[in-house]
Amino acid sequence: TDEGVDDEDSTGFQEVSGQIINLTDWGNTGFSGSWFRNWNDSFFTKFTFGHSRYFKDYERRTDLSIVGEEETDGEEESPVFAGGSLESNRLEDYTLKVDNHWNVNPQHGLEFGVLTTNNYTKYNFDLGDDIAAFDRYSQGSTYAVYVQDTWRPFHRLSVTPGVRPIYYELTEKTYFDPRLAFVFHINDKLRLKASGGQYHQFANRLVREDPLGGDQDFWMMSDGDLIPVGEANHYIAGASYETRGFLIDVEAYRKDLSGLSEFASYRPREGDFEEIDLEDRFYTGTGRVDGIDLLFQKKFGTNTGWVTYTFGDVEHMFPDISENPFPASHDSKHEFKIVDSHRWRSFIFSGTFVYATGKP
Repeated sequence: TDEGVDDEDSTGFQEVSGQIINLTDWGNTGFSGSWFRNWNDSFFTKFTFGHSRYFKDYERRTDLSIVGEEETDGEEESPVFAGGSLESNRLEDYTLKVDNHWNVNPQHGLEFGVLTTNNYTKYNFDLGDDIAAFDRYSQGSTYAVYVQDTWRPFHRLSVTPGVRPIYYELTEKTYFDPRLAFVFHINDKLRLKASGGQYHQFANRLVREDPLGGDQDFWMMSDGDLIPVGEANHYIAGASYETRGFLIDVEAYRKDLSGLSEFASYRPREGDFEEIDLEDRFYTGTGRVDGIDLLFQKKFGTNTGWVTYTFGDVEHMFPDISENPFPASHDSKHEFKIVDSHRWRSFIFSGTFVYATGKP
């Protein structure tokens, strides 16, 4: 946008004109393929290969010219104020996995498999005019195996323990992700459920704090140093009531997060106003997520669909940024959603309505 303002106040400036450039180009592509094989009535194998690519280029620049009333040597004084940033991000993913399911007997259903993922990330951030720049390229693979067993000790109860060891190439460490879930059927319609697990993430989405243009997200690989490996512990409990025509479901959850990263490129640091090292602008923190999900679904008739309500509270804690916890940039306290499908002859018409409160 181009803006010009006439101003003849006590400052002596006659005209202020400026240009603001704010451009974002982003997108992603991907494909996957699967091959299935039923070896017999109780053993099943699935091979999957997938690839995805994400890119984002962001430019923000402000040029401000101020023209004064007085002239020097026949020329108008025209101070120019300019500033801005350029940002570029790439993320690629190649994944190959083999999943197996074996119905050992009526009491045990065993799932096991292997997974390998190769990730590539590139991130560049430039404040321009030789002020500061950050450029980081990372490539690494993860190798994982997993096993979980759905055990039915008696008719109304199922217990699903599982574990996923993961070796991460860039940190040269092995991480263990255990999981455990319970489902108890009080009767044919009402059931109680609970689950918990630990999860690690190696291709991390970071927040770049920008009080002028709005926070931006970007992807980088964890290295165990500048960018720690993200970790989350999930705890979920709920109940559901289901008939042939209706489903009512409620779940409450808690997630404890660690290894969060935030990039605050414009945050001042003492003693470095003349020379900025952007690696010093990466901060590590923790987080907490609390929420409740409610669902009501109608499954019969020409009109089917569901209504959901979610209450969520997401707080982050970065001691080097703030003494107190603060809402995460993606925190939205309330979300109400309606999804409806109407069948008419050979056609299905559907629509979705979403109401959500704002984000910080």
